[in-house]
Amino acid sequence: MGSSPSSVDCTLFDKFNITEEIANDYFPIIEKARSTFSAFLSFSFAIGVFSNMTFLFVLFRNPNLRSETDVYVTHLSLADLLYMAMPAVRLLPTPSKVHVNFQSLPTSSAQCLAFGLLLQASFYASIALVTMVSFERYLALCHPIKHLRMRGKRRTYKLVASCWLFGLLWGTVLVPSYSKYLVTCFNWPDSDKYQDYPYYSSYCTSDQSLLVITIPLRVIPWSISMLSTVYMYARIILKLHKRRGPAGSTTSKDQNAQRIRNQVAKMLMVNGMVFFLCQAPLVAVDLIILMSLLSQTYNTTIAYYGFYIGSMPQLINVFINPFIYGAMNSQYRAAFLRAFHCTCSPRMPPSSSTVRSTHIPPAPKPRANPDSNETMESYL
Repeated sequence: MGSSPSSVDCTLFDKFNITEEIANDYFPIIEKARSTFSAFLSFSFAIGVFSNMTFLFVLFRNPNLRSETDVYVTHLSLADLLYMAMPAVRLLPTPSKVHVNFQSLPTSSAQCLAFGLLLQASFYASIALVTMVSFERYLALCHPIKHLRMRGKRRTYKLVASCWLFGLLWGTVLVPSYSKYLVTCFNWPDSDKYQDYPYYSSYCTSDQSLLVITIPLRVIPWSISMLSTVYMYARIILKLHKRRGPAGSTTSKDQNAQRIRNQVAKMLMVNGMVFFLCQAPLVAVDLIILMSLLSQTYNTTIAYYGFYIGSMPQLINVFINPFIYGAMNSQYRAAFLRAFHCTCSPRMPPSSSTVRSTHIPPAPKPRANPDSNETMESYL
């Protein structure tokens, strides 16, 4: 029984005979897990598109937000949008009259290759971008004079392009882990109850022998990024704690530098902690699968549920980044208000007080004391 789809000829694929016991006990569990993940994915996709597009709109509407850090977070938002779109497209269901539905995109080996390449490229580009923006902050705060001599928009765009190139190359290396298109056809019990149930399941996978190679390749960049970023963040925090303003200084510029310094320290800690904590579950699932393959105890059920459980924190990380930027940085909050104020009211010539409050002067030349508050403020 079951509704036979016109796009799949089940005479060419393996068939799985489903008994009444399996249909009543096993498939409802799979249905619940898949529907729960699909609902969470839909929620994450909606929030992620809204938050990242809003953040990009705010950056676009505020010409003063064109620093090196703003360039990095712009491309990080673009990578997050691309990464988030891939699972959403993959789980687009085909029409079905019942809740159980295992038919989804991709529907061919070519689509599997394209899906795997875009998913992996966006993921590893985001890892490279997070590492690079951490490195830029590390240079700006721990080696300010050296950073002033090498900084520039051309250098920033070259580094951003190298991050995307790395993601594309590493994604190409990992394409074999998504290159195999499999279809399993179902023979449902002979009952009208299962008349409209899906007739097949399609998905992208790889041979188990390849997983022993591709899993370490997936984990290595994340591990290097995590260790290097933790080191740089630790050095930054230590540097911030060591810095002190001039003795007896109470000027507003020194107080503003202290405020920005604290905001940057908090944003570094929260952003880095959230990023790696959200990526860690799926990395742990990969390592568990790798150990099971090496010990010849591989279980497809563990891999199936591990994918859904590990992917949820990753989706959270995708849509939560703009909220972290806004919560931890007063400049982004002010830019948000300015951006939407401009869209809701006619544009008026700015007064002199407005110009003074929104204008950001260019970075000053290096001072004799690289640890002074004024120099540090210009790098942030």
